[in-house]
Amino acid sequence: MTNTQLLSIKREMKSRQPAFIREDSQRKEVSAKWRKPQGQQNKVRKGIHGHISMVKAGYRSPLEIRGYTVRQGVLPVVIHNLNQVSKLGKENGAILGAGVGGKKKVELIRALQEKKIPILNLIDANKFVEKVQNDLKERKEARKQRLARKTEKKVEKKETKTEKVEVKEEKSVEEQKKELDKMLTKKE
Repeated sequence: MTNTQLLSIKREMKSRQPAFIREDSQRKEVSAKWRKPQGQQNKVRKGIHGHISMVKAGYRSPLEIRGYTVRQGVLPVVIHNLNQVSKLGKENGAILGAGVGGKKKVELIRALQEKKIPILNLIDANKFVEKVQNDLKERKEARKQRLARKTEKKVEKKETKTEKVEVKEEKSVEEQKKELDKMLTKKE
């Protein structure tokens, strides 16, 4: 069988597969995440008709395409750097790692688009690239404005300091005259 036939079988099996939920998950204190029932008289464990379906090997997909995505039919691989991109083949689909930064993601997206490898965790890669580039431009402009404000403040501080020094120097001359006057008046 070819991969396309196997994928169609997998899709059909997936559509018939029940939602495996935990027994008594309708209660507030029990989560819906699947847990195998362990009780001695548990109806789900016994497989009694009318109760929740239990996980069995018969629900698995064909071995040749196990792990492939249902929609694109590719094997997903998490990518963190350009070296990993070079190792990918046609049967792989890329998932960009969550810890990868914006600039590096843009580089990875461009490399993946050159190799024509689908990116599974992005809907529109071009919009994402534009958004990241706009964010970077805004950050640069904001940083320039912050630096300009800092330099303006420094210049203002220097100007005020020089004004204060000039005022002090003026006062000191006046104070010196007063002191001389006091000394002269004391001698008389």
